[in-house]
Amino acid sequence: MKFNTEEHLDENNKKLLSEIRNKMSVTFEIFNKPYFENFSINNSVTVYVNPQIFTNSSVAHELLHAWFRSLGLHGSNMIYLSAREKPKFSVVFDKKLCDHIGNCMDHYKIYPKFLEMGYVPEDFLSSKGMQCDINSIRKLRIQNNGVYSAKHLNSYIGNLISIYADHLPNDYSQHLAQMQSIEPELFDIVTEFWQAWENVDIENPDHITRTDFETINDFIMNIECWIENKSIY
Repeated sequence: MKFNTEEHLDENNKKLLSEIRNKMSVTFEIFNKPYFENFSINNSVTVYVNPQIFTNSSVAHELLHAWFRSLGLHGSNMIYLSAREKPKFSVVFDKKLCDHIGNCMDHYKIYPKFLEMGYVPEDFLSSKGMQCDINSIRKLRIQNNGVYSAKHLNSYIGNLISIYADHLPNDYSQHLAQMQSIEPELFDIVTEFWQAWENVDIENPDHITRTDFETINDFIMNIECWIENKSIY
């Protein structure tokens, strides 16, 4: 018998699904990968579920990504589209990094709702430990004689965003001190962006100031200014 995901949803997930369907089409598909995921296009989202490892918390995580998209806020795709138009920008901000930033932005905003639904912090992500390793940060070689490495800049930004997005109370004081010493100005740009994102009210957005748009747009402009006169390979 084919697994029917909706028949296995708890009341909290059923309520969330109903809320999302007021704005978007939601369907469930079965696959055999060792995780759950979602794919959205326009006003439609598909949640992929593995029945062998089914948990309501895993479904809730994917549905909350859909819920976040249903709010109609600006996200990391804005960064990617801007980067595509500028070769020096795009060599650092590739699709993978932009998707990672977007995923972390989602996670920070959907986590409180995940807890409100009655799930526990440990079930929010499959990765339970540190989001990045201190040794990998120490190995970063951002620049050599004034020439910057796109690969290492990409890793630097991705790791810093991962640290800020971590929902568990891990101690990253050494990581942050190391990263700040490596490239202080870039550290401040990313930190300022994340702090601004933390303050965006996603459920009661100000349609005049559009803080979601302004937060991302300011980040893009600050990165562009920082990159402008640098040699990047």
